[in-house]
Amino acid sequence: MNNKGFGLADMIIFIVVSLIVLIICVVYYDNKFGNKKINDNNTEYKIIGESNTKEQKQIEEKIKKEEKLSKEEKKYNILKEKLINAATLYVSEKYTGITDKMIINLNTLIELNYIEQLNDPFNDDITCNGYIIYNGVDKYDVYLKCGEYVSENYNVDFE
Repeated sequence: MNNKGFGLADMIIFIVVSLIVLIICVVYYDNKFGNKKINDNNTEYKIIGESNTKEQKQIEEKIKKEEKLSKEEKKYNILKEKLINAATLYVSEKYTGITDKMIINLNTLIELNYIEQLNDPFNDDITCNGYIIYNGVDKYDVYLKCGEYVSENYNVDFE
């Protein structure tokens, strides 16, 4: 028998190990870089080989919610974003380190020149009221009241 090369058993083992390594590499690559697409809101999501991770499901839910939003709700969301930006600036300038949960009133932000008066996007004669609940760790919950529009769980006591 010739002992100067690979035998049939050695070749089969080599091929099986190579296939296992190849499968692991393909799965890792697909999860890390796989076919991704960016929608109109610059949210990245996979379209092929999609994994069922918690983060991926959150992205899908966000996309579905945004698609369902009416034009009216989108305009109010722009006002909410303005409130979040003003509150973020307010907290970063007024408080250092971690703070407790606080309620930041829209009128306070207007008085301190962090934001201009917000008007209803469908009727400039109607001014908006609102507040932001800051949880102390960069999470802002915005509540807005503009004419007929009122955010869910809006509390008049915090105006």
